[in-house]
Amino acid sequence: MSKATKLLMALDRVLLAIDDFGDEPLSEIDAVLTRLEPEIEQVESRGRDKHQAEIYVARDRASVKVEVLNRVMERCHQNR
Repeated sequence: MSKATKLLMALDRVLLAIDDFGDEPLSEIDAVLTRLEPEIEQVESRGRDKHQAEIYVARDRASVKVEVLNRVMERCHQNR
């Protein structure tokens, strides 16, 4: 398993442990980064293009997921 995969899995675990993001979900970013520091350091130490590519793909997937969920929420709101 690559260091990037381990980082992405750790990120998922950290996010799943948060029950409620409140009104400011982005305010959790620094705390999440702090929890992921060992995994981030491992990715940085390897510095492989393969790891960066895996992180880019995960980021792009997350962007698509956000847009899909926003549109679903909009449609649900319009149907009320």
